[in-house]
Amino acid sequence: MSIYGAMMIGVSGLDANSKALSISSSNIANINTVGYKAAADSFSTLLASAVGSGDVSSAGVTANQAQLVTEQGGITATQSPTDLALSGNGFFVVSASAAATSGTSQSLLYTRAGNFTPDANGNLQNAAGLYLQGWPLSSDDRDAQMMFFLHHGYRVIAHDRRGHGRSAQVSEGNDMDHHADDLAGLVQHLDLHDAVHIGHSAGGGEVARYLGLGYPGGPLVEKEALTGDPAIAAAGFLTARCAGKDKYFQVVDAIYHGQDEMQRTGQPRQVLLNIARSAGLTDAQFDACIKDEKSLAALQARWDHYVKDDKITGTPTFVINGKVYDKGEMSMGDLDAAVAEAQATPKGAS
Repeated sequence: MSIYGAMMIGVSGLDANSKALSISSSNIANINTVGYKAAADSFSTLLASAVGSGDVSSAGVTANQAQLVTEQGGITATQSPTDLALSGNGFFVVSASAAATSGTSQSLLYTRAGNFTPDANGNLQNAAGLYLQGWPLSSDDRDAQMMFFLHHGYRVIAHDRRGHGRSAQVSEGNDMDHHADDLAGLVQHLDLHDAVHIGHSAGGGEVARYLGLGYPGGPLVEKEALTGDPAIAAAGFLTARCAGKDKYFQVVDAIYHGQDEMQRTGQPRQVLLNIARSAGLTDAQFDACIKDEKSLAALQARWDHYVKDDKITGTPTFVINGKVYDKGEMSMGDLDAAVAEAQATPKGAS
């Protein structure tokens, strides 16, 4: 081996170590970068031989970099309610346009970084300026449930909420008031009577708002049922009442979405106070509201009635023909059996 060859081997070693150090430095520098995937280094031997001779004349080393893009990153708690994280496989779908839709020339990109913040219009945008995209579910996802009721002789109608499925992909009116109005328009258009409304998740809120607005006719009385921590539930309902009828459901919806923050921060009062402020209540009005002895006593009386008389201690609880089913979610088979039992039992009999 020549002196030149020996020097080149030494240079390759320095270069390889420099690259490895650069990889480690990059990992350290990005320790707090959201969505960053660490890189790993490895070393490979370089062999050089005279052409056709098979004699190895010199050897060196090189550094290789592998980006660990398939590994799960760490999930940390933040103070932002719009920060998101993925556990397991998957990506956030983002686009340069807030109104990107499938089937257009607007390109969709994929990222694991979930540090999103609302822009001036309320659209979630990440640090790169890309907008989070949603997937508009359709009523086709409820085929199994619809077939169940069809087989039992019911006429079943499933509608796609605005912005979902086969409905128009509109960006406005995505609130419970509009959803309830849309549902009322559908009922009126199809001239439906004696209909049974079934809603899942946000659909349950849509049905509740539909009834709360007085559809299909006449005002309805709503009574709050306290579940979970009764003190927090009572404070939440009293806050919604103090906000006024026009903001009642807005406050209830905000409290529903604020439950995770209450659990994460351990400060439910502060979360409720922020919601009260957003509804136009002052701090003093909020304090007076949740400390109203008369209202608290009325809520406590209802709580005692639900727990002691109706045996309702959590959700979901089904009450069918006066019989309480409080084991949580029921399978369609169990629910069918309960309904069949109720139909076979004369009204008022036990």
